[in-house]
Amino acid sequence: MNGNRTVRRPIIVAPEDWGQEPVRLMHWLVDLGESVDVGDVLAEIGRPGIIGDVRATEAGHIAELSQAEGASILPGMVLGWIEPQSPSEDVP
Repeated sequence: MNGNRTVRRPIIVAPEDWGQEPVRLMHWLVDLGESVDVGDVLAEIGRPGIIGDVRATEAGHIAELSQAEGASILPGMVLGWIEPQSPSEDVP
């Protein structure tokens, strides 16, 4: 196994925020390959009468958008993946 291999981090809808009922992925607000910081809004999700955001929990690049806009998502499901920022990218 390569010690330099970067482990991707999942983008999920947090069950503690949304319970166990499905939500709809309304809009992706990022593009594949885009750089993101912790707290950046990645997507807009909702169910009737409620709209919320999915935010980045890791700085890095969007490596994969696994779910299409309009998809019904269960909390805890993976929406996409972030490839974490390498330490060399932290340098201004």
